[in-house]
Amino acid sequence: MELKKFEVNPFGENTYILWDCTTKEAAIVDPGMSDAHEASEVERFITSNKLHLKYILLTHVHIDHTFGIPAIKSMHEVPVLAHKSDAPLGLTRQQQADMFHLKMKLEPITPDRFIDETTELSLGTEKIQVIATPGHSLGGLCYYVPQSHFILTGDTLF
Repeated sequence: MELKKFEVNPFGENTYILWDCTTKEAAIVDPGMSDAHEASEVERFITSNKLHLKYILLTHVHIDHTFGIPAIKSMHEVPVLAHKSDAPLGLTRQQQADMFHLKMKLEPITPDRFIDETTELSLGTEKIQVIATPGHSLGGLCYYVPQSHFILTGDTLF
């Protein structure tokens, strides 16, 4: 499994793309791209590597981790996966932006599929384990890829 990190948006959030080298199946984790330049940089990476997005995985549903969802969904037919306990946060994205005095219009986000520790995910032949880590948000999740020896923690670890 390969991994690429992009540091994006005014919060300095980490957006990751992970993919299987053989099948080119990929996931984007926490798409936080907040402007057209950031979104095009991520999209350029996806297309130049001929990746096929299978999932948008959210570690949690705060705005800095969700800014880029509309851009990704406009270019790829891909589901948003998150824990059901964070679903209310997706409905309050504009209030979150207002709280930080951000001059942007944000539509609500509703995950396409709810996941938890019983969910089985994969890219190519590698499994992705979903680990519940409530704390930073009620529905916080981490994604562990045991065969490749890495874990994506979102804001569980600052």
